[in-house]
Amino acid sequence: MSGTSDLLAGLSRPQSMELPFSNLELAFILIAFTVFSIFSLASIYSTPDDKPRVEDLYKEYKKLKGSPKKKGTVSAMGASVTEEV
Repeated sequence: MSGTSDLLAGLSRPQSMELPFSNLELAFILIAFTVFSIFSLASIYSTPDDKPRVEDLYKEYKKLKGSPKKKGTVSAMGASVTEEV
């Protein structure tokens, strides 16, 4: 009967397992995970940049294409230079 009592005694006292990381490493992992999660959520829920949308660019293209230009006019990035002829 002593074999059974030894088996039950071993089950009642589980030995603790050694942690694979130190406390400092665990703290770093948790901080990195938290920062990564915050940046991920911010990229999902933030508004997009103020870059012009395709529709806005197309409207501007149509507007510029339809307007008559003077001869010798060069337009770049909203600035226009007129050449005297």
